[in-house]
Amino acid sequence: MTIVTTDVDLFQEVANLPSEITAIIIGYLPKCILPQLLYFQPIQKEVAFIILLDVNITERKRHKGSETPHVGYSECDCNRFKIEPNNLKKGIAQWNVYPRAIHMDDKFVFRDVLDTFPRLLKETSSINGTLSQCEGIKAEALLNLFFNTNLRFDSMQLNELWDPATLPSVATSIRLFHTTLNSYVIPGVKKLDMEMYSNTRESQTYTFSPDLE
Repeated sequence: MTIVTTDVDLFQEVANLPSEITAIIIGYLPKCILPQLLYFQPIQKEVAFIILLDVNITERKRHKGSETPHVGYSECDCNRFKIEPNNLKKGIAQWNVYPRAIHMDDKFVFRDVLDTFPRLLKETSSINGTLSQCEGIKAEALLNLFFNTNLRFDSMQLNELWDPATLPSVATSIRLFHTTLNSYVIPGVKKLDMEMYSNTRESQTYTFSPDLE
């Protein structure tokens, strides 16, 4: 769907539809347009539900529509709503809705959520994370900081962890980008996606779990 601006007449018509239909329509809109729609009182509840349904918890700034004339939100490719941890807490408290799926994009966000909002990790149905190399921290120490919990992730992506490390059984689906592990036989993993490169011409041999789908 191509959306350039928030059309008052359009969303007034949407507000006249059954609530469940309204929520489906809103779910197809660019995610970065949704905060503006919270000002449309007749569909506030449905908009808040879609915002909180699937969130990327991040300290990075949320994508917003372009100020270029006739562009607006038409170039948005956000597939989930980006939100800072504090704003997520406020949204959940206001609307009494917990996300079905959360995505955390670094260890600092994960630690913040774990320390200050552990209930979120219990209430959500799907936990997903991305972990990248941090300067001055060994990969093994980084993984221990991130995974010394009883949580189970649906998916985990590791980026550029060059120091060989052991990945515990914490996720069903793993994506590795230029990441070296001591073993690629990871208990409990059903899907494994790897992208590696080498500075030598020697062939590399990897052993994988027979349980992979």
